[in-house]
Amino acid sequence: MTTSLSFSGTMQLQPTDASRPSPIPIEFLLAYTQKSMLDLVYLTAQTNTPVCLGTITQPRAIYIEVDEGTFDLKWDTDVATVPTRLSMDMVPVPESKACLLLFTPVSATRTLFVTTPGAAKGRIWLFQ
Repeated sequence: MTTSLSFSGTMQLQPTDASRPSPIPIEFLLAYTQKSMLDLVYLTAQTNTPVCLGTITQPRAIYIEVDEGTFDLKWDTDVATVPTRLSMDMVPVPESKACLLLFTPVSATRTLFVTTPGAAKGRIWLFQ
């Protein structure tokens, strides 16, 4: 069964203090046949731990949200690069949760790895 996922919004960008904010429309539509919605709970530090993606092998849309702690994320093909960091370990704690939304029209078989310096909790949703 094919279902769809859509994202539509407007980002306001003010490039300089003297300029007026200008709207930038952002839209994405994906027809998907599989999804995996996972809760990630780590009680101790993790180092390059593969994230079980369920039945997803070639994600085209990914949403990651962090509730507590810090997630350093990288893909198997990005082993030598600096990971993407999502963190809620700030004082004061931010009003908005740390999150990452990624859409790609071209999917590839990949493994997602997570490193946490301590306990961390969040969720990951994948669609293909």
